[in-house]
Amino acid sequence: MENTQNITEAVNGFVAKNQEVFDAHAQEQLPRLWADGNTTKLEWAMAKKYIKVWTCRQGRRESIHAFIDATTGDVYMPAGLNKPAKHSRGNVFSDRNGAESFNPQNGYINYLR
Repeated sequence: MENTQNITEAVNGFVAKNQEVFDAHAQEQLPRLWADGNTTKLEWAMAKKYIKVWTCRQGRRESIHAFIDATTGDVYMPAGLNKPAKHSRGNVFSDRNGAESFNPQNGYINYLR
């Protein structure tokens, strides 16, 4: 039970930090859309092995933003709707709460270099 609470807290922290970056990017780069309330919101849902982080607009899920391994907390870029990419980009249990996995300018998950 405690592991579930820990992953829930960590994922909530990851989503909150990522949402802040999304909001700042939208206000700066897309002010008209921001003013109309057409902003991107992040939501997450537990699946079998992974937690899916969704991008949502106007209450509708549009795409998978990230996968998070429910046991290890590793953050993965999506390879498709139901499949993460092979290598993790960060971890929600890290000191930065997974912020190393996304671009600090726009909030999207980093590609491997």
